[in-house]
Amino acid sequence: MTRKIRKRFLLTSMTAIGIILVMLVVCIGISDYHKMVNRLDQHIASVEADYLVRGRMKIPQEAVLPAQGLPVFWVAEFDETGTLCYISSVSDDSVQDKMEKITVNAYSGDEEEGFCEDCRFQKKEIANGSRMVFVEGSRSLTQLHDSIRNLVQIALIALGVSWLIMFRMSRWMVRPYEQAYESQKRFVSNISHDLKTPLTVIRADADVLSGIYPEDRWVNDIRMQSGKMSEMIEEMLLLARLQEKENRETWVDFPISDIVEEEAQLFVQMAEIKNKKYRYDVQPMLTYHGDAKAIRHVTGILLDNAIKYSDDNGVIRLKLFMKGNRIILSVFNTVTHISRKELPNLTERFYRSDTARNTESNSHGIGLPSVEEIIRAHHGELELSTTDEQSFLVTIKL
Repeated sequence: MTRKIRKRFLLTSMTAIGIILVMLVVCIGISDYHKMVNRLDQHIASVEADYLVRGRMKIPQEAVLPAQGLPVFWVAEFDETGTLCYISSVSDDSVQDKMEKITVNAYSGDEEEGFCEDCRFQKKEIANGSRMVFVEGSRSLTQLHDSIRNLVQIALIALGVSWLIMFRMSRWMVRPYEQAYESQKRFVSNISHDLKTPLTVIRADADVLSGIYPEDRWVNDIRMQSGKMSEMIEEMLLLARLQEKENRETWVDFPISDIVEEEAQLFVQMAEIKNKKYRYDVQPMLTYHGDAKAIRHVTGILLDNAIKYSDDNGVIRLKLFMKGNRIILSVFNTVTHISRKELPNLTERFYRSDTARNTESNSHGIGLPSVEEIIRAHHGELELSTTDEQSFLVTIKL
């Protein structure tokens, strides 16, 4: 139980930290991008102002970046028909061709500003057409990419360090709950043991008195109520034992088909007496590695509950079959009413549903919690479901 709480704490805290780190990386990345764009746009404004003052000119060779094969900046103009009528010139024809290709591609788009092949551009309408100013921005984009990459690496390192810290803290966080949980288990176990002795004496005395006064209703009431208390104490002791660490050295391979079928046969007569329509279907020759006694107990609890809480002339069905590499045990029964909202509460200790309260059954609210503990110890899954709130299905995957 405490391990499950630790996992939830780690999952919740790491999810929150992860979301915060992602938001920080995204915000810093967006901020750096806008700073880079503003810096390039200022360069574009400076180039355009210089062009308006000095007019058309040839770009010197030293302004051409060898690695990119492009000049640091250039200016182009288009007439009203969209024909390129001017572009800054360079001495290298291959560079010139590349400049013209980028210029035409950028002009053909609908954007007034943006990036085209790592070049930042702005397009403005002028008297006889359009003017475009380009600034080579591959270095700025590379720096931005490197910055974001470093941010991601730092975030991953921070996430790893946070996980280590939270993993250590999780033990400290769940320690009070673990201590309270252990105290509660000890209390249940101790009080159950302490009550067994006086109850045994009371039952023995009641049996003696019933032999002397067989028709005395007070004696019969004592026997009946002490029997109920003994059953509840046994269930409490079983639940306390199930919550202890399992000794798996006692687990063996056993014929689960035979175990389930034997237990299912025991309820045939009970179902007939209570006018229930009971049927079971067990796939033969299935084996399972675990605690045979515990699986038998699970089957008995589920069938007992199904017969107790089914409606008048209710239907009960048990199935055991292999699906893939898992063994499925399901018990279905009809009920007068069961709320979907109530299903998660049914595995809580000492919880009794409205159906249980409205019946005269001897339910103590320990049956399904015991089933859950047994299935958890076997690393299985327990699912409770209802399709129409007038039927109840318990599915166990082993």
